[in-house]
Amino acid sequence: MKTLGPLPLLFAALLAGSAHAALYLGNGQTGFGGPVGGGSLQITDDGTNLTFTFNRGSGGNFNDTLVFYFDTDPGGTTAYPSSGEVGSPFVGRRAIVNEFGSGITFGGGFASDFAFSLKASGSESNHLFTTPAGANANTLGFITTAAVTNFGNAAASSYSWSIALSSLGLNPGDSFNFTTAYLNPNSGSGSDASFRSNEAFVFDYGATNPGFNGATVTGFQTYTTVPEPAMAILGSLGLILLLRRRK
Repeated sequence: MKTLGPLPLLFAALLAGSAHAALYLGNGQTGFGGPVGGGSLQITDDGTNLTFTFNRGSGGNFNDTLVFYFDTDPGGTTAYPSSGEVGSPFVGRRAIVNEFGSGITFGGGFASDFAFSLKASGSESNHLFTTPAGANANTLGFITTAAVTNFGNAAASSYSWSIALSSLGLNPGDSFNFTTAYLNPNSGSGSDASFRSNEAFVFDYGATNPGFNGATVTGFQTYTTVPEPAMAILGSLGLILLLRRRK
């Protein structure tokens, strides 16, 4: 049987390794039963697309809205809701700006450029938006809708979706920061007010739900995407060939 030489083997190994993955654990809080606080989040990318997999904690079903805030560029939004906020019929938009709630403020150098609202059911979530400063629920900039696995089943063990790096203004090899909030944007009596849990990835809101009270988020995580696969492979092969010629 013919075997591969060292260079083809290395080329295959580089191809197999031209992806990156990182795992983030929930903060352990159970204000909404623990689906987020007791869960985990895996992010992978192949230099073109980011794939997110949210693994639900066993303490409760995924009944509410999990918002991901992305900081990809200098500048961005540091507080919600912004002035001039008006009512929106869309759950995902309301969740992002904590509409009719007391708002969320970002600290520690984090500023939101994009936001993604994840929900297990309904037609108004799983959308990616730009979050320009001064935007309200109705003026967030819609970018795309992601197809989410196990959509329609709040008791599923996991949910996965993909977003192109380009949709977040990213190139292969770029880094971004993110933080989250898990809330019910439909809990107000007659006014669709937003009620925030203490469950999150990255940030710990404390032992009790913030509810309608404001919250300041000072924690975030950083994810670095893989370089352009072809460039990484060619660069590695070039170095190997150079070293072989010097022998």
